[in-house]
Amino acid sequence: GLTAAERAIVELVCDGLTNPQIAERLTISPRTVQGHLLKVFRKLDVSTRAELVSRVLRMGNREDAPFDSQGSVCASQTSTVIDTNQTVNHVSTKEEKR
Repeated sequence: GLTAAERAIVELVCDGLTNPQIAERLTISPRTVQGHLLKVFRKLDVSTRAELVSRVLRMGNREDAPFDSQGSVCASQTSTVIDTNQTVNHVSTKEEKR
């Protein structure tokens, strides 16, 4: 299953946040967000944020879902608009622009 940190990041991805926005919200670095997402992508066998959201929505509250018993992450986010070209490998930080 996913760790608590990974679940929190997945939830924010489902809310449509970018890596820098997630990092700011969780007070971690964008690189840490990227690392967690890479692990999530491998665990769930997806390669884009859109695939991630789709997989989470499909898993729902099944027993084998990688989320806690309180319910599926993204359950209320069925209308979230996701940029299907945005992958975990894209991180835009101030440091990279220098």
